[in-house]
Amino acid sequence: SKSLGSVTAGTISIGYKRTGKSIDPNFTTPFEGRGGLGMMSGQHGGTKDGGGRSTNTVEYVSPSISGAKVNAHYNLAEAAANNIGAGLTYSGGPAKAFVQYMGAAEDKTFTKFGGAFSMSGATVGVQYEMYADATTGGDVNDYGHMFLNVAYAMGASSVNVSYGSKSGESAVTDVSAWAAVVQHKASKKATIYAGFGSQTVGDLDAESMYGAGMK
Repeated sequence: SKSLGSVTAGTISIGYKRTGKSIDPNFTTPFEGRGGLGMMSGQHGGTKDGGGRSTNTVEYVSPSISGAKVNAHYNLAEAAANNIGAGLTYSGGPAKAFVQYMGAAEDKTFTKFGGAFSMSGATVGVQYEMYADATTGGDVNDYGHMFLNVAYAMGASSVNVSYGSKSGESAVTDVSAWAAVVQHKASKKATIYAGFGSQTVGDLDAESMYGAGMK
């Protein structure tokens, strides 16, 4: 309903995942932020209870009010601690912004905020995630996860560079990574891409990856 919003039940790409996808032009490629390079948290992926594509879930999304929408979801699976989530998104002209929260009865919480701005073919997208886990022996294990993407479009072709980093306490290993990708929209449903990426985990040497394909 345009006046009341929408309710969806089943397997749903929740607001936490959707907002991450909205600022990553490499989503569904090997160079995506949520993938092997680890530029976003794992909460942006996984088809499961409490995952980015959450099963057994009911979600409400409000109608747009001056470009702003509220989203909220509830996971019905008791085994997954009945995950809950809520957020606010805004889209107007060249700018969009969001804040999202996910939590579970096991004292795991995820909070992030970010957005994007476009002008003259260039788009800058950024988000920062904060994670807290109080399930390990009563100690709180915190980390921060930052993602940045800068893209420039030239007709049907574009180039973008991503950077991400994760740092935290106790058992969390620091990670930093980047990727550079060229894309060309060959048709309405097919985009060709080629890219290169590199990841550094803790004190280990950087590992590189490269590839090309179609999405």
